[in-house]
Amino acid sequence: MIRILIADDHAIVRSGLKQIIATTADIVVAGEAAQGAEVIEKLRTCHVDLLSCAGHDNARHQRR
Repeated sequence: MIRILIADDHAIVRSGLKQIIATTADIVVAGEAAQGAEVIEKLRTCHVDLLSCAGHDNARHQRR
């Protein structure tokens, strides 16, 4: 089972990705985050295998 963290500042994007992922048998959404600081905190506290993010703000936080 692959656990994914969805990071996007638009709730509708996060919701859409969750709906798409819900149709798969081997991927589950372990959490979601709207802002960069929240992404960092969730990565520190949740067990995730994959981070799904887009946009410049999230990309900047990934490099830290």
